[in-house]
Amino acid sequence: MKRRILVLLLLTLLLLLNYLNFSQLVSTEYFPIINTFGKFIFSNICHLHEHKLFIIGEFSSILCSRCSGIYLGAMLTSVLLIFFDIRIKFKLAYLFGALLPSLTDIFLYNLGIYSYNIFIALFTGILLGVFGFYYFYLGILNYYLEKKKE
Repeated sequence: MKRRILVLLLLTLLLLLNYLNFSQLVSTEYFPIINTFGKFIFSNICHLHEHKLFIIGEFSSILCSRCSGIYLGAMLTSVLLIFFDIRIKFKLAYLFGALLPSLTDIFLYNLGIYSYNIFIALFTGILLGVFGFYYFYLGILNYYLEKKKE
C-alpha cells in the first residue's frame, strides 16, 4: 500500500512538471504567470533553445524535446507502476543503456552528421525517462524498506 502512495506522490509531481512544461498549450492567454514560472523552474534544468522545442501548431513546450520526453517517460512509468507491481532486477547498466541513444544523438548532432530531429530527441528522452524514473523509484523504495527493517 505504501508503494502506491509513493508512486502517487511522484506522479502528482510529474503531472505538475508536465503541466508547467506544456502550459503554453493550455493557459498562456489566461494565466501567463504559469508560463513564466515554468520557464523560471526549467531554466536550471534545460537549455531551452527555441529551435529544439516540441511544437504543436503555434504553441510550444517550455523544455526541449529531449527533456520533454524525459518527463513524459517518467510520467508514463509512474502511471504503469500504479496499476502494475513491476519488480525487475534493475542494474545500473540498464540506465546507462537507456542513456546511450541520447548521448549518441547529441554526439552525432554536434558533429554535424545530421540536423536536429525533434522526434528522435523526444524518443530518446522518453526512453531515458522510463529507465531513469524506475531507477529513482527503486532507490526510494529500497531506502524505505531498509529503514523499515531498522
